[in-house]
This record gives sequence, C-alpha cells and structure tokens, in this order.
Amino acid sequence: MATQPFTYSNLSLSDARNDLTTVIEKFKKHKFVEFNNSNPTDEERFSLMFDIGLLLGWKLDYDEPGVPQFTYEETHKFSCGLAKQENRNNQNDVVVAWHLEHPHTRFPQVGALWHMEHKSCAKEAGSTGFIDANVLFNLLSPDDQEFLEHCQIVKTSFFSITENNSIDLQKSVQFDGEDQFITVLGPDGKLVIPAYVKKPVVDHYLTGEKTLKISPKGQYTENEYVGHERLIWFDNRTPTKDEIRHYNRIAEFVYRNVSSNEEIKYFHYWDQGDAILVDVFSLIHCVRGGFNDGERLMKGIWAFPNTSHLSRDPSQQDAFKLFQVRI
Repeated sequence: MATQPFTYSNLSLSDARNDLTTVIEKFKKHKFVEFNNSNPTDEERFSLMFDIGLLLGWKLDYDEPGVPQFTYEETHKFSCGLAKQENRNNQNDVVVAWHLEHPHTRFPQVGALWHMEHKSCAKEAGSTGFIDANVLFNLLSPDDQEFLEHCQIVKTSFFSITENNSIDLQKSVQFDGEDQFITVLGPDGKLVIPAYVKKPVVDHYLTGEKTLKISPKGQYTENEYVGHERLIWFDNRTPTKDEIRHYNRIAEFVYRNVSSNEEIKYFHYWDQGDAILVDVFSLIHCVRGGFNDGERLMKGIWAFPNTSHLSRDPSQQDAFKLFQVRI
C-alpha cells in the first residue's frame, strides 16, 4: 500500500538532466525519485532543480539559474538533542515528527531535492520516512471524504493548541486579497505569523489526485483529539459543534494511521552521496534517530509555486527563518 520511489543507481544528476522527460514522468508517477550514490556537486543540484522547475512551473530563483532562493543544510542537532533527553534516539524512533511542509503558509513548498552530503552513522540510522497523502485520503470512508470537501481549516499554533481553545476563530480572520488568515505565535513564542485558511483536501497540481492536507499532529483535550489545524468554516459558515467533532474524528484517524499504520510507510536508508527528488506537496515525511550531532548532514533545495507573490510573501519568509532556527 505504501507509495514506492523510482530508483536510479550510480546515475549522476548531470546525466539525469539529459533525460528530463523520463525523470519527470517517474516523479509524477512515484512522487519521489532516488538517485543513489549520485554524489552531486552543488552546481549539479541547482541545475537539475532549475531545469525541472522550468518544466513544472516551480519557483527557485528570480530569473536566472544559480543558487536558488531557498537552500538549506540540516543536521537535526536540536531534534536529536531533545530526543536524547527523552531517551528516544534509537534508529526506529521518530526524532523529527511526521509533517507536511509549512501547510499554514500562503504558498507552501511543492518540491524538494535532498542530498546526503555526509553520513558516518550506521546505514539503518537517520532514515527518512514517507507517507503519500493520497493514500491517506483513500483510507477515509466515502462519507468522510465528502464531508471534507465542505471544510476549511486553519493552523492555530505550532507546539500546543490548548491556549487557543477559547479563541473565537471566525472573529480573528483577516484578509490578504481573496485569501483569509489568522495570526499565531511561532515556535519561539514571540514571532507573530500569518496562518492561512486552507482546504483539507486539494487536487494535486500535476496529477489531479486528491491530496490530504491535514497535519498528523495534535493532542487529546478532554478525551477528544484536536489537531494542529482547526475547522474554521463549513460551507462558508461557522461550523456546528457536531461538524467540529466530525472533523476532529477525521484528524484523529489521520494521526493514528500516520503513527501506527506501517503498511503505508516507506523509509529511505541513506548512504553518503544519495539524493532524492521529493514531491513535498504529497508526501508527509519524518526522520528517525540513531545518530549523533555531526554524523548526518543533508543539503536541501525547496521549490515553490511559480507565483510573483512569493518573493514578498511574509508568511513564507518567516517560515523559512523559523526553519533555519529549528534545524
């Protein structure tokens, strides 16, 4: 049931650029493409993503190829340190929680290229897990699928939802053109971030597949599971208590499947030099432990929808700043 990647072995990213039509076909079908032992240079990474972006409508830079606007390196030093404190840094322990990439922002990421530049821990350690959000959607009952078509949701916090339980969300809505948002506190507890109202199910921008956009994070409050997103509108009106409970039950179903349904998960066990082209529009992902600081360095490039609004979108700029702090 898990979505499986298409895998190239010992193919350089330069050679992949010479057959972009095939690479993109595999990307659309499989959602992620592994280039094992490709050992790309920075120039090869940037060039491949730029060329794919031209064909798929991705935003990487303003007008010219080169260093994309959103590049990053991650060691997960903070996450691993916290996991060790909590005695959960074994190779099967999730140290970076299952997540979608910044679904609260106005223009979330749609693609990524990840390269494991350095890895000195065991092969089984530091694996990356993937779950296809279309597979999750298809696990829902027809009634739940139809119910979600009437919903709009909004992220109400980063680490806790309890302080938001008494907030009248509808009165907090502001407008950015036709888009709606509320303001929430970021992970530092200080920075105020706009969180945009979103649909919980959207059509994939390349394939048209139904893609679930409910974050697999939340907590139990008074014996009821409440996700990191809240139901704010139902058929463009304030939802009833029963509709809110119905949405929360669906969010709990998503959480339970992401947490414990091993049949829908795929894990990539990294070797140094591997690279993966990832459809982060569709793939919920996580990182598992078993490594120490300095044993795992991944370089990434994010791709965004090609929209003129991106470069001046404060929600995305703030999200990127926070991401740099977290890793």
